[in-house]
Amino acid sequence: MNAANRQQLDSQQLLTLPEALNWVPGVFDQNSRSGFDRFTIRGFFAGDSVFLDGLRADPRFWINQELFGMERVEVLKGPASMLYGQVAPGGVVNLVSKRPRFEPHYDLGLTVGSYGFYEGTFDLGGPLNAD
Repeated sequence: MNAANRQQLDSQQLLTLPEALNWVPGVFDQNSRSGFDRFTIRGFFAGDSVFLDGLRADPRFWINQELFGMERVEVLKGPASMLYGQVAPGGVVNLVSKRPRFEPHYDLGLTVGSYGFYEGTFDLGGPLNAD
């Protein structure tokens, strides 16, 4: 199983799921500009084999998954249908959401790109009180 944690996602400035999967051997982007994530794992279309926190993301609503709210991206290659039911035989992708932390943290960001792309992000958290 391959996994990319939050530090790797931030250091490489990855915005989309196919960008995060480019470093995984056997995973290939299949024209993500169509409005939803299209990629193959070991030669099989796996755009509908995406899980969020271990639960299958609804394959009827194909969208581009955002990575800012994710703690890590996990890729399990091979016939994972024995573990996850009816999925592509090439493998599955599991997105793990960020979890609350016990220490205060503040993260503000601004991304500027070509073609008028602007994206502001913030991640604020911590305990509500000392208890």
